[in-house]
Amino acid sequence: MLYDSYFVLIFRRIRYHYVIVGRQLSLQGPAASPLLPPPHRVIIPVSGIHKGVIDALNYSRSISKDVTACYIDITPRVTQRIIAEWEKYGMGVELKILTSPFRSVIRPLLDYIEQESQKRPDGFITVIIPEFVTARWWQNLLHNQTAIIIRTALGFKKRIVVTSVRYFLAR
Repeated sequence: MLYDSYFVLIFRRIRYHYVIVGRQLSLQGPAASPLLPPPHRVIIPVSGIHKGVIDALNYSRSISKDVTACYIDITPRVTQRIIAEWEKYGMGVELKILTSPFRSVIRPLLDYIEQESQKRPDGFITVIIPEFVTARWWQNLLHNQTAIIIRTALGFKKRIVVTSVRYFLAR
């Protein structure tokens, strides 16, 4: 009998949750946002230049004219090489070099995305992550860990969309 009342209480809380969610998602009442599309910015974190990045650049340019790629400067010598390659392959997309005094890849990128988000509080930012897909499942354990961390860190941020552009590797 005691357990029955607990179940009833739990089910009532669950129902209440769905009622609240339904109200927040309802199109009835005052419009939550204008019907015109908001400004849309695209940010592409890159770790180098490869075919996967080229595909991500092509995709990003198809959805927005406001595109910036970000590279984290950990080793200045490598950064200079990336800048030179970007001039050749970057398709005119701006390459933003973010400094990282503590060799962190994630923190400077997240800080930059947050700054850009604050500049456009009513716009969307799409973070396009270039990823490559290996031929065998176990090989994925060796790659794309930074992409998972970025996706997780941005997963609960308002008006930030995270998507992947995948490049499939052959066997």
